[in-house]
Amino acid sequence: GDWSSLVALYQCTGKPVMIQDVDVVPQNVNLYALAFENLIEAQGIFWFTSYNFNALFKMDMQTWKAEFVGIFADEDPNGSRLYSCIISHEGKLYFAPLSAKEIAKYDPEQGSFEKISLREPQGNIKSKYWPGFKFSTAVQYKNYIFFVPCSYPAIVRLDTSTNQLDYFSDWLDELGQLTTDFNEIYFWHKAVVIGSSLIVAACNSNAVLVFDMETGAYTLHQIGNKANRFSDICHDGTDFWLAPRNEGPIVKWNMESNKWVEFGEFPEGYVSGKLSFNDIIYLDGYVWLFPYRANKALKVGIQDGKIVVAEEFQQPIDTNSCLPEKYGGYYISACMQRATLYAHTGKKVVCVDRLNGINRQEIVLPSLEAKKALSSYSFINAQNSFNDSKTVYDYIYFETAYSDLDRLIYHILHRCESEESSADNAQIELFRRTNAMPEGNSGSGILSYCKQMILH
Repeated sequence: GDWSSLVALYQCTGKPVMIQDVDVVPQNVNLYALAFENLIEAQGIFWFTSYNFNALFKMDMQTWKAEFVGIFADEDPNGSRLYSCIISHEGKLYFAPLSAKEIAKYDPEQGSFEKISLREPQGNIKSKYWPGFKFSTAVQYKNYIFFVPCSYPAIVRLDTSTNQLDYFSDWLDELGQLTTDFNEIYFWHKAVVIGSSLIVAACNSNAVLVFDMETGAYTLHQIGNKANRFSDICHDGTDFWLAPRNEGPIVKWNMESNKWVEFGEFPEGYVSGKLSFNDIIYLDGYVWLFPYRANKALKVGIQDGKIVVAEEFQQPIDTNSCLPEKYGGYYISACMQRATLYAHTGKKVVCVDRLNGINRQEIVLPSLEAKKALSSYSFINAQNSFNDSKTVYDYIYFETAYSDLDRLIYHILHRCESEESSADNAQIELFRRTNAMPEGNSGSGILSYCKQMILH
């Protein structure tokens, strides 16, 4: 059932309790929809990590059925947005930590996970460090992976042959002088690589950082109006295009001449917002902008600079998304793989293949085998979390699409005796320490207390 005093009273038995979710019904396919923000193709397979919990998936590019691969050790089982980006290099997958504690690495051939620890932020920090927003993206250059910071105060370079990390933070001072908002992050969402240059747009100023991955040297360029703030950057082969983070124009910038043009004539009905766009991508003569809090998907013709609604990606705000409303109403991520644009609303993926004229929308669902694995995994995670329980309310299962009442009963019937006694006895002991009168005489105690308060 739902929360009530009966829950607390029943827990003194030591028996399992599950809190019901009335939306968990077989007809609600949205509950199984897998959300992600880091889709990548490697060796003909799509890979991604879950947006809502700790899990790595691989997906067939034709059937769109997702297989559960595994979990990342020493990370929150229910961790949201653990990794912002995946890089494929020499057959291995590298994961840029957003809310995760460490850099992760996965070897598909061996089926093995590895973690690489980061040092705690130190030294000159010019913006607030948010542990849940460490790195916004990553890029590969030669034998290195460069992790681009979201709020972590350094660009971090990983040597893939030794796992050694190097930290570059000389740019912090100069960028810090251009911002007035200490709480704003450095960069979001992607970066452009041209030769040895890593180019990324600033969220906290009207600046673009050009970082030399060979030498560690950098240059900061101020672009357009000082009030401009940018969420993402792309390159059309000649010019760079910058998406507005909040209000403001779309900006085209030429690095060689250091000249820019601002485009602010938006289509009728367009409304910007805080965190207007997540991604900007160039393809087939257009620059595509994917809304996060803005109300329109847009595209800009690079020849005429005209901004129009990108009808291919225009979606109604989905109130039935598997994501909480705070995560936005449109696209949580977008990317390009093999000249095809993929954009994820949090419930479904919209695919536009411009070269072949194919448009497709899919809800990414786990396979039957993946559902079984996730079910088992969810109960194991719950029991592991019981080891850190501080109150009796920590000893509660929550119903989800992968851990409903039927599966809980099956799990209880098939768990081993040691597992049963350990969890139940710990729950009983914690209840006894919490409850002033665990022997069943609480009613008399309450009456006595009331009489004492009234009479004395």
